[in-house]
Amino acid sequence: MAYKIPTKNGYTTGELFGGATPSDIKTIFKTKKPKNPFAKLRPLENPYEVWKSPDGTWEYRILKKNQVDDDKPFASWFVAGKTPATFGTWEYGDMYVKDIKESMVKVK
Repeated sequence: MAYKIPTKNGYTTGELFGGATPSDIKTIFKTKKPKNPFAKLRPLENPYEVWKSPDGTWEYRILKKNQVDDDKPFASWFVAGKTPATFGTWEYGDMYVKDIKESMVKVK
């Protein structure tokens, strides 16, 4: 049996949630997202992963993953990058996962 609890916009909770009962609705909102084991920032010397360009001139070290699923369209990583343009120093910032996976090779 669907409960008819009125809401501010005139609909009932049963209509909004497809006939769900209040206990079903609580269960829906209490479901937890999976914990991200890569959410803690690591030091440069101990990254989660290392990616390099095929010719070895570019290197990205993955210091933090901002979400669990790397296959999402806008998934991003916090990286340290060394390129010929950085003259041997590391630059830090967020990058899209797809940009790294398209042009780099995973080393570690």
